[in-house]
Amino acid sequence: MIDRIEVLKDGASPLYGSDAIGGVINIITKKDFNGAQVDLHYGFGLDKGDYTEQRYSAVLGYSKDGTKLVAGGQFYKSDPIFTSARPPGGITPNNCTTWV
Repeated sequence: MIDRIEVLKDGASPLYGSDAIGGVINIITKKDFNGAQVDLHYGFGLDKGDYTEQRYSAVLGYSKDGTKLVAGGQFYKSDPIFTSARPPGGITPNNCTTWV
């Protein structure tokens, strides 16, 4: 649904009010969105601990004769990485003889 993102680095308080001293981020959404957009993401770790990440999202839009409808949803799941799966400082038992 995002068409573009505008970042105003300087103070924009004359245009956006006194709270916009540090800058403004404008998120411009798409106009007249018709159709569907589906995004799928699956990630996993390859070393030192089991880790998976899943993200699924969908957006549906309809626009005709002044009627505009948009619906969307997202599912996100991430497995934790426990400290016990990663030794301190990245040291593994294979490349040292004592734990610090």
